[in-house]
Amino acid sequence: MGRIFKSLILLVVISASSAVGAATESFPAYWRKTMTNDPSTNFYLAETLKPLPNKDAETLKVLRLSLIAGNLCLGAAVDRRTGEAYLQRAGYDRLRGKAWDEAAFLADDWFKYFNYRSLAHLCAGIDYFRA
Repeated sequence: MGRIFKSLILLVVISASSAVGAATESFPAYWRKTMTNDPSTNFYLAETLKPLPNKDAETLKVLRLSLIAGNLCLGAAVDRRTGEAYLQRAGYDRLRGKAWDEAAFLADDWFKYFNYRSLAHLCAGIDYFRA
């Protein structure tokens, strides 16, 4: 379960800052209860951790999610060298032709149903996989 998202978290480096804590105080109390770093209490994190059936599609999903989280999660940044190493290990550079088309279709299909309003829950859960 965590193997894929440990790779995602390798791409996203969270820098601890007081701004993150201050931002969570502005969320409603019922949201804060679920904005944990534990998939058993953070529904959105648990749903995002479910792997796609196609390894290549999962690679594209992880790449896209890391870029989203790196750009939109407060206090996060994308570590370019780690990201490039992950893509090399995952075989991103060999994706061509029909394999690319199938992987892109499956990853894009997953993102059709991605609730960007749940991103706050995912940002809160990212720290869970840093260790």
